[in-house]
Amino acid sequence: MGAECCRLQPNDVAAGSPIEPEVKVEALDTLGNVLTEFDGTVRVAIGSDRSGGTLSGTVRVAALSGVAFFDTLVINRAGSGYTLVASAPGMVSVTSAPFTVFGAIGDAAVPCVPSVDDGDAMDGWEPRVLLPHFLEQGLAGCHVTVLRRSGR
Repeated sequence: MGAECCRLQPNDVAAGSPIEPEVKVEALDTLGNVLTEFDGTVRVAIGSDRSGGTLSGTVRVAALSGVAFFDTLVINRAGSGYTLVASAPGMVSVTSAPFTVFGAIGDAAVPCVPSVDDGDAMDGWEPRVLLPHFLEQGLAGCHVTVLRRSGR
């Protein structure tokens, strides 16, 4: 018997965001057919990790008709060459192809604004962006735009 990890190969993903589409692990027989009678627990872990990231979310799932879905997997640190390894008792562990976790996008960055609501107070003010703790290594190529409210 064997187990195949990630028939839907993990796509590149932003650090701190769930891997999409969800990771699908199928228990397969030697001919590549899904073992529909398999209902064991499947575990997913990081295999290769040169960036020191950690995997969170639900990493152990009971298979249903030979298939386990992992829809909450998150890696906290940007890097390339990550792989996932799927394992289950009595099955052969399988490793996914490498994928990349890049710096967070969208709402992960929180702007820090001055406490004085005076247009002149912005003169000489150096804008800073506070990033969540999972982006400790920073972001390369990040652009910050500061907009001044009209009438100020």
